[in-house]
Amino acid sequence: MKKILALLPLVAVLGLAGCGGDKDGDEGEGQKLEITKEQAEQKMRTLATEEGYEISFTTTEDGQESESTTIGMKEQYFWTESNGSKDMAYAEENAYTPFEWDYEANMFKRGTKIEVEGAYDLLVSAATAHFYMANAYDGLDGFKKVKDLTYVGRSATEYKFHQNAYGLAVVDIDLIIDKATGITLYWDASGHNYEGEGGQAGYKVTSFKTGAQVVVPNHD
Repeated sequence: MKKILALLPLVAVLGLAGCGGDKDGDEGEGQKLEITKEQAEQKMRTLATEEGYEISFTTTEDGQESESTTIGMKEQYFWTESNGSKDMAYAEENAYTPFEWDYEANMFKRGTKIEVEGAYDLLVSAATAHFYMANAYDGLDGFKKVKDLTYVGRSATEYKFHQNAYGLAVVDIDLIIDKATGITLYWDASGHNYEGEGGQAGYKVTSFKTGAQVVVPNHD
């Protein structure tokens, strides 16, 4: 499992190079995403600043769910919850204030403000980094649009990526991209190398809330 996942970045690099080695020849010229990574990053920053968002997602390995995570941002508050662990911070342009979850009071307790240059931008970047997985395959041979659809209540586009690369590995990836923001809502990769080792890994958004749907967690 881990070996095939370790090959994914190499497969992408070889696909981008587009020359040398042996390929199965059926990938075809790749398509481009409608929204670049840079544009998607800006859209998520605007969404966090103007409306707020709360996105929940799960990850899987070989079909078994391994983690469930929720990430939210609104009114300069940033919070996460993953498998029972809760964290929150209030972010300013060049400082942030951490909070600690108080189980007895069932709320977050404010800590001491910490001066950090670019704190708000750093928190937005950290919160959204994993939402751009599809951009690794943008324009590569074998990257194709499948159809438009609705996913978790969002207007989205499904893509597929296939590579049989240079005698190293066969990889198939299904992706769903949010039309409004350009982030990855669904990513499922499976494949094997030519030693017969293979596996599956996946990520899927289960809830995507914005605006009035998003409530900052209880805090002092």
